[in-house]
Amino acid sequence: MCTEGWPSAAFHRLAGAARAAGARLRYHGDFDWPGIAMTQRIIERYEADPWRMGAADYLAHEPETEHTLDGRARPTPWDTALTDAMHARGHAVFEESVVPTLVGDLAASTPV
Repeated sequence: MCTEGWPSAAFHRLAGAARAAGARLRYHGDFDWPGIAMTQRIIERYEADPWRMGAADYLAHEPETEHTLDGRARPTPWDTALTDAMHARGHAVFEESVVPTLVGDLAASTPV
């Protein structure tokens, strides 16, 4: 499922139905403060597992140098080193630049 930004009512309905049926959800979002907030909400609401949302994943991809991390910093309790890495680098890494890694995980049927 793709949220295409902030999760819509349709996303929540589908995610809720999937969880009710016993599905395990994994979530990946942007490495910027709004993306971190969305990740935290999905984890809390659906007991989702963060997928490629750690400090090593953030640092493995080129930052969007024209997009500095503005706004309110968010904690990353699933990987506290991620917040530190994001503060140190100071730039966003958007989901589009991580797609090859995510698709590789799906192709191997072993999401991390």
